[in-house]
Amino acid sequence: MNYLERYANSKFIYPLPLLEDYVKNDFKTIEQRNFEEQLNDANKKHNEQMNEARKSLRTSKWSFLIAMITLFLSTIFDIISCCSNTKRSDIDNTVIERDIPSAISTNRVNDTLKMITKPMT
Repeated sequence: MNYLERYANSKFIYPLPLLEDYVKNDFKTIEQRNFEEQLNDANKKHNEQMNEARKSLRTSKWSFLIAMITLFLSTIFDIISCCSNTKRSDIDNTVIERDIPSAISTNRVNDTLKMITKPMT
């Protein structure tokens, strides 16, 4: 009787712990299970990074929209100021001729000196 027949006719089969582990885990080897675990971790990290990228994209879209609105409004205000009756040079001349001399005359040097020489308490 050869060894194969004796093994086939025996009543008790003692499986190895590795074989039990193989059966318990859906007939997957240790390498397959480790690979699937690594793949699941990589997919989880990828999903987290994609969520962060979507948040950044959303923020960038809002920033772009605000910049476009600002550009549009500044262009409109520039057109309005160009088309108005009062020109900028008229305003500048008015400030130079009227407001600056009155500001100089009201702010005397004596008042400034009093503030500087005032003792600290």
